Amino acid sequence: GDAANTGTNLVSAVISSEVDLTIKTARMTSSTAMDLSAKDDLTLDGGVYIIGGGDVDLDADSDSTGSGDFFYNNLAEITNDRIEASAGVVNITADDVHIDGMIKVANSVNLMPRTSSTLGVGNHVSGEFDVDNSELANTVSGTMLTIGNELITAATIDGARYKESEMT
Repeated sequence: GDAANTGTNLVSAVISSEVDLTIKTARMTSSTAMDLSAKDDLTLDGGVYIIGGGDVDLDADSDSTGSGDFFYNNLAEITNDRIEASAGVVNITADDVHIDGMIKVANSVNLMPRTSSTLGVGNHVSGEFDVDNSELANTVSGTMLTIGNELITAATIDGARYKESEMT
C-alpha cells in the first residue's frame, strides 16, 4: 500500500514505511535533516525542500532486498518543485533512480545502489542502476556528483553530459 505524508517547518523529519512510500506535497521543510525510507519503492510527487541546512537521505530499499526504486516526479503545477539541501548533501540509495524533477544541492549529490549492481551512465544506458543524460541534467551539485559505490560490479559510460562538459 501507499502512505502519504505532508509536513512543513519541521525541526527534523524521519518518515519510513514498511512498504511503498509515496509522498505528495508541495513543500516539506526542515531546519536540520530529512530522512525518508521505504522497504520497496520511494516516490516523491512534489518537492522536498530543506531550508537552513542538513542532509536529505532518501532510501528506497531499506531492507536491501533489491526491490526498491526511487522515483522523483516533477509536478508542473508546483512552482520551483525540487529537492534541495542548502547546506547539506543529498543521498539517494535505491536499486535504480528515475529523476524527472530538479535536485539542487550546495554540496554533493550521491546516487548509490542498495545492492550489487551494474552501472550505466549517459546515452542509451543499460545496467541495473542507470542514470541517463536527462537525469544528469536535473541534478545540480555545488561540489560533487557521485554515482555508484562499492557495490557496482561493472560500469558503462556512454556520452555522459554533466554541467555541459563531457565526462570520461
